[in-house]
Amino acid sequence: MLKNFNKPIAAPSANKSGYLSPTKAEHVYEQFKNNEDIPIILDDGRTKVGLESTVVYEENNNIKILRHGGISKELLEDSLKIKIIEGNKNTKFSKDLIAPGMLKKHYAPKVPLRINAIHKKNDEILLGFGPDYEEPNLSKKGNLVEAAANLFSFLSIYEKKGKKIAIAPIPNNGIGRAINDRIARASSSSSR
Repeated sequence: MLKNFNKPIAAPSANKSGYLSPTKAEHVYEQFKNNEDIPIILDDGRTKVGLESTVVYEENNNIKILRHGGISKELLEDSLKIKIIEGNKNTKFSKDLIAPGMLKKHYAPKVPLRINAIHKKNDEILLGFGPDYEEPNLSKKGNLVEAAANLFSFLSIYEKKGKKIAIAPIPNNGIGRAINDRIARASSSSSR
């Protein structure tokens, strides 16, 4: 349908605010199954990136990242040939700005989530990262792109099972910044 339309499409996120981001059509359906305003869900398979978009803001010829996402700071700098400024809670802008996903409580599963976990507690499932961790593992190879693609899918699986979740440390570089942003927000508001 989208290929035949052959025009650009702008659309809102396929998830409810404050909930886990969907990585499969079934996740979208679960969040919106009682909404009569959504008659169809187009399914192109599992998401390739798994994280939402990078949100940037231009002010006074400076590009600031408001929310890390699938396009890393390094990739932006390399492509645009400029230095990118990272925004944070202390960054001042000329006007009040709220970008999608900037709320402290966001992306949270309905079960407790603990981050930077080296070992799991008895009642937790540990999502590993890298070769030192068993399954389930966001990326046994330690690949941040693969981990980003798997993150919300794993969170959704264990949320459905009612399991408390612990996540191993994720390097805070490249797309790892976006992963760490999402899990920090999720851990601050999990177990609704």
